[in-house]
Amino acid sequence: MKWFKRVLFAVLGTSIVLGGFGLYLNYVENNTFLGSDSIDGISLGQSREELLFSDGLNLVCSDYTVLPQDCDSFTLRAQYHSSLALAKEEAPDKIVDTGVIDLESDRVVRVMKVKSLPWLRIENTDDLTRRLGEPDIYSVSPDFSIRSYAYSDIKWSFQFEKNQLRRVELGKIRVGYALNLAYYLEETFKKPNDYRSYYVYNGAKIFLRGEQICPGTKCPFKDRDRIEDEILDAKELEELLLGKVE
Repeated sequence: MKWFKRVLFAVLGTSIVLGGFGLYLNYVENNTFLGSDSIDGISLGQSREELLFSDGLNLVCSDYTVLPQDCDSFTLRAQYHSSLALAKEEAPDKIVDTGVIDLESDRVVRVMKVKSLPWLRIENTDDLTRRLGEPDIYSVSPDFSIRSYAYSDIKWSFQFEKNQLRRVELGKIRVGYALNLAYYLEETFKKPNDYRSYYVYNGAKIFLRGEQICPGTKCPFKDRDRIEDEILDAKELEELLLGKVE
């Protein structure tokens, strides 16, 4: 009987240890952000040559008049299959834009993705704050339908629409997206169909490290202020919000 009790206690002990380890892994999985410094194999700091040589990427220059070797902003595309097309094993219905890749000095500084995000395991804002905590920069659109969260240390930012994750940015941040500014296009008259984008502050609530600065006396923007379209890292955006950038 002694050997039976020893075996029984050993089995019970092992089960308890394995069960506890399983609970720990489940806790880590549900409370840890697994994002890295790349999206779909596109990494920050990657060279233009490496980017254009990558297999499986469908890239086109955002400005169709510029050659790939001179382009600083690429649109990322993917094949879209409807459920009907998949059922019939047909060709994709269409090609859809799924993101943007921005370069500076021939190096990737920003990767934005708008589709195919389940690998992040973040669906809503509760998932995000549970995994990452409160953001450094937080913005709410005037109609309350869009919320944006930016984190300085991990170089990731997130945008939610109706509490569903719609967009992520890795690296530098598009100011208009991060602050939920109103978007406009202006014709430059330099050549046909040449447009320049800009943003306008229209009352979005903006919080910096938990403190609401817009609307308010600390806000660097006035209502209807025009803000040029640009991408900044989180620290530069913080300086802009603090009014330290001329």
